[in-house]
Amino acid sequence: SSLNYTGTANLSCPDSPQGVTCSAITPSQITLTAGATSSVTVGISVETNQEVGSYPLKIRAEDTTDNTLAHISTISVEVVPAFDVACTPNLLSTREGGPEEVVSCTVSSNEGFSGP
Repeated sequence: SSLNYTGTANLSCPDSPQGVTCSAITPSQITLTAGATSSVTVGISVETNQEVGSYPLKIRAEDTTDNTLAHISTISVEVVPAFDVACTPNLLSTREGGPEEVVSCTVSSNEGFSGP
């Protein structure tokens, strides 16, 4: 523990970004003795159709007897698309009334996505 802190702290996810949920912190309360460390797990989920991007998620630890003694760690939750599509060529020049042109496209899943 920092500066030989001894005590009990509650952990939470305050002000989660819209569409990003901190579903569970286990354990949600830890007790530390001087020089000790403790680990917790944080369950994080993202809503279906959440916009692709990076979202800051705060994890807060607050002393149970002195709420002015608190620390926050911010993690970045990166939402990636479920799948991508890439076509080649990505620039096609054709003339009016010309013949049909063909491009080749590949669709690939990301992060283990499997859908209907």
